[in-house]
Amino acid sequence: MRKKTFIKWSGSALILWAVHLLVRDFTFAFTHGTTEADMDLTFLGLNSLQYTRLWTAFGLLGLIGLAGVYVQVSPRISKTGKAGFWVALLGLALWFTAQVMQVWILDPDAYFDSPLVYGGWLLSVVSYFVLAAGLVLAGIDIQRANALPRGRSLILIAGILLVPTVLLVGYIVGHSDDSLPWKLLYGGISVPYDLCWLWLGVLLLAGSPGISDSSK
Repeated sequence: MRKKTFIKWSGSALILWAVHLLVRDFTFAFTHGTTEADMDLTFLGLNSLQYTRLWTAFGLLGLIGLAGVYVQVSPRISKTGKAGFWVALLGLALWFTAQVMQVWILDPDAYFDSPLVYGGWLLSVVSYFVLAAGLVLAGIDIQRANALPRGRSLILIAGILLVPTVLLVGYIVGHSDDSLPWKLLYGGISVPYDLCWLWLGVLLLAGSPGISDSSK
């Protein structure tokens, strides 16, 4: 597959991943609630565990999309920036593995203290920090090299926002009374992070400057 073709396909993957991120939290908040009290509620016949399993596979789209961003900017960034991308890809891969460990093998509500489920939860925490570190490292180098002229700050912003967003979501779950403001906050807190990926996908799909004929 030519690089231009892969970049465009990865742009489509990134857009789908970003749209799923935007929809997922709002849908969960308004169907299953923002506390642990409503975990047995169903949406389209899915309980919260099945709902979570449904979204896990979308993580593969994130991996493909991030790989496309790397292919796009790699001719212009340094070894440090490239290392940042590999760290970020590792972080996404760890997150996907953690989700499989937590929700695809055992019921986490019944077996949270099992090594598999609890280990998956710990791995997911680690994955967020690894992904954030990789994105910040890559993002700084993208800015330095102006490797994405129409979106050179997006990777860096996503890296900076990731961990605070995850921590705020955890705070909401621990303090929410499941009222409408809490639902809106739960769904909206990650929107800036999600929009970074959406715009990156649009740039890749449209053919951001920097893809030359030599990248076939």
